[in-house]
Amino acid sequence: MAGKLPGTPHARKVGGRQRGSLDKGARTLVTAQMAADILDVYNLLGGPAFLYRWARDNPSAFVNGPLARLMPSAPKPDDEAPPAPLNFNNLSDFEAARRVAFLLAAGAHAQQKLEQPVIEGGADATDS
Repeated sequence: MAGKLPGTPHARKVGGRQRGSLDKGARTLVTAQMAADILDVYNLLGGPAFLYRWARDNPSAFVNGPLARLMPSAPKPDDEAPPAPLNFNNLSDFEAARRVAFLLAAGAHAQQKLEQPVIEGGADATDS
């Protein structure tokens, strides 16, 4: 049964769109009109020639502003993902120690791979 339960006081509406705010269709119209107005002002200022002069005079602002918004963000490598938290509450002491030992060994192996130089076709290479 949806709604309020019998005997409970009437609750105030929670969530949803605030009374008097623009609905989605009206917001779309305002956004489209503002975009058209901004484009008109850009053209009145000189269009691409204006943008070029501004970018030349303010290279840092150009790179950090419009250019940064247009460029896709660099994907994060999977290696930078934080490790999953370990939950030892329901594990025996042996199982917890086994998991910690595995993580330490994996970390040591990864560290060794980073420190070893890659040698291709050097004097140490053997033809077996």
